[in-house]
Amino acid sequence: MSDVIQQATVAAFLADRLHCQVARARDRCWGISSDALSLYGVRGGPEPSRGQYPADRGDLAACERTYLMAPDEVRERMLPVLEKYRAYVAERWAK
Repeated sequence: MSDVIQQATVAAFLADRLHCQVARARDRCWGISSDALSLYGVRGGPEPSRGQYPADRGDLAACERTYLMAPDEVRERMLPVLEKYRAYVAERWAK
């Protein structure tokens, strides 16, 4: 994929997330953890800190929606962080 097309695809992803937030969409795709996930996916490291991890299942759902909205090359970078988010929320809510 050319750099211009890749940049346009990433820009469209970020615009979709912004629209979701501005429209206060029912299926939330924004918040501290999903914002950190999307920035990591777009820019690369450093990984989000523990303070940016999802606080509950609703936050994790916003991260999952963000992941599904992302272009493939961004998803590839997001996946290891999303897997850490999933494990963190599963451990936290298993109690």
